[in-house]
Amino acid sequence: MRRYSYYGYGRRRSLGRWLIYGAIALVLLLPLAEFGAGRWLAARQPDRQTTVSLQQAYRLRWQDGGDPTGEGLAVQAHPLLGYELLPQRSDRWRIDRQGFRLAADLSETKPADEIRIFVLGNSTAFGSLAANNEGAVGAQLETLLQERLQSQKTQPTRFKPVYLPFYADQIEAMAALPPRIREGKYRVIPAGVPGYASGNELALLVHRVLDFAPDAVILLDGYEDLRLPETQAAAAPPAKASIAPGLAYRQHLQAQFQSWWQSWHLVQWLRGDWQAAAHVETTFAGDRFAATPTALAARVQRYHRNLKQTARVLRGVPTLVALQPEITGKSKLAPSEQAMRQRLDPLYPARAIAGYEALNRRQGDFGHLRFSNLHRLFDNTAEAMFVDPIHLTAAGNRRLAERLYSLLEPVLATTPLPNP
Repeated sequence: MRRYSYYGYGRRRSLGRWLIYGAIALVLLLPLAEFGAGRWLAARQPDRQTTVSLQQAYRLRWQDGGDPTGEGLAVQAHPLLGYELLPQRSDRWRIDRQGFRLAADLSETKPADEIRIFVLGNSTAFGSLAANNEGAVGAQLETLLQERLQSQKTQPTRFKPVYLPFYADQIEAMAALPPRIREGKYRVIPAGVPGYASGNELALLVHRVLDFAPDAVILLDGYEDLRLPETQAAAAPPAKASIAPGLAYRQHLQAQFQSWWQSWHLVQWLRGDWQAAAHVETTFAGDRFAATPTALAARVQRYHRNLKQTARVLRGVPTLVALQPEITGKSKLAPSEQAMRQRLDPLYPARAIAGYEALNRRQGDFGHLRFSNLHRLFDNTAEAMFVDPIHLTAAGNRRLAERLYSLLEPVLATTPLPNP
């Protein structure tokens, strides 16, 4: 009996000793595992790791819908616009007091030499998933315009002259040169808002943008109009839910814990591509597109009706309308794009393609608005242009800015003056 008791006691001591050893080993190995996972992610999957972080940073955070704290773009309901971005700053963006993606507030008093170009639309126009303000399409377009002005100053012979030449051969040679664009200080104002459809854009133009005297407007859209139910005139904030006392604080603590937990490289490594896949599957569900020809026709009609009203509102203001690029318009897919497309809902490709074809086929009469279909802008590009079905890589934003620049050039072109 004594031997049995002693044996049991020794066994318990041995078990306790091994538990202590295991805890010590865990404490020692955990930092090494975290370091190794971080190195592996940085070396093998830098793009995916960055993408997951950006998806969290760019999610909409409703100030009046039970989500006032945590990471994301702060937005609130607005009686005329549907909802609006709030002034805010982060490592990724700067939003001014008007909701424009600018580092400093835009003044209603426009300097005499300033040429203002507004870019409206949804998250693609806003520049979601861009590393910072400078990487968004609006900032890229502004850089191209500034570079063009600099080229006109340093290499004037590459462009049409300010004054018509005297001789016929000089006039003939001039015809082959690109035009000069207006001289001035170009300022591109990114006024896109994630989730906006054409109805929201129209309201934003009327109630906000026109106060800032735009010289030109670019509408980069179409996608959200295909997904917005035909019963809605514009995108609206989610229905408010009643919050029990103390729930908001618990949500804040949960958000902080989740942010801390997801910051561990080891957790990110173990999760693999789960979060990226979940983002694509839920955010870009195929059933958001019209399920019947009747529903699709109603959505297209709503889009065109809003464009006609936009043409009336912007009478006298040069305006470009561009159907935004989207993943089904690209046939040469990079490996990351191929993997992303395979995660899409089986309903998604056919419905997205049908929607874009309908928007492009029934263009209608939009007055002075210039309409361009950029759905297949990247069709023959092997390089990765998309991070997800509509948001672009740095190279994609640059290529889109170059295309918008080429569409804008005739609008900004000047005609050589008679020789004095």
